[in-house]
Amino acid sequence: MEELLFVYGLLRYGFSLHRELLGLHKLVAVGFVEGFEMFDLGGYPGVIKGFDVVWGEVYTVSPEELREIDGIEGGYQRVKVNVNVAPLPDMKPDLVLEAWMYVWRGSVDYSRRIPGGDYARYMNVDPVVPYFTYGRNLNVARFLDTVGLGKIYAMAPARLRGYRRLFGVKCREGSCTALVKASDSEVHGAVYYLRRSSFDPLDRREGHPHDYRRTVMPVEVLPWGRTVYAIVYDAVNKEALTDPDCRHVCDVVVGLRLHGYLEEAARLQREHTLCECDVHAL
Repeated sequence: MEELLFVYGLLRYGFSLHRELLGLHKLVAVGFVEGFEMFDLGGYPGVIKGFDVVWGEVYTVSPEELREIDGIEGGYQRVKVNVNVAPLPDMKPDLVLEAWMYVWRGSVDYSRRIPGGDYARYMNVDPVVPYFTYGRNLNVARFLDTVGLGKIYAMAPARLRGYRRLFGVKCREGSCTALVKASDSEVHGAVYYLRRSSFDPLDRREGHPHDYRRTVMPVEVLPWGRTVYAIVYDAVNKEALTDPDCRHVCDVVVGLRLHGYLEEAARLQREHTLCECDVHAL
């Protein structure tokens, strides 16, 4: 059975041990742990009990992988902690995961304290954050071009249970897409792993917090067979409706095809016969 491991130093994405021991396909959440303080131990960080927070990433690991990491983290003790899921620093955490974390067992008397407990920021590394898209941003080419992000570091088809996709929600672009609760439905989309700095332009594109508001939802990443806690933008006002925008519908159709949902893309085209979508615009 897989375990959850909260990492805050060289095992995080962008640091030396990440690719060797973990990998983005194992990342399930980003967040912080309360009640600890971080110190620079000289090329790597360590945390001890204290009155600050520690930022990091939660990964799934097998028992064998955990034992291998135990062997590397010789100066540390592995303990269970509660991780507050908050992919961006300004987001209010409303989900908690229990995970393992390594706590430093040695002295920190001559070590520099890292206020705020974010080793990535301390080292000027831009960490990655999972994002679930279900609307026009499914069209990867248009998404990257319009938002100006530069790169998606990993992506995979995913689904959100308990919701349905609603077209025709009024927004500053005219007509957009939203999520509506529906216990017997699911929304197919994709998870993108983006740099944390990418959410500034994405916020502007989505009209956060007036048109759309960021939240965190558990989505199932289908090829990896695990749940990921990803940022989702959902419409603030779902009562104000208008005719669906064909550009928006077609971006969803093209994106669904790109991510392997061929039958759903064909169904959407049949439902919106007035929209002539270029399904080869991938």
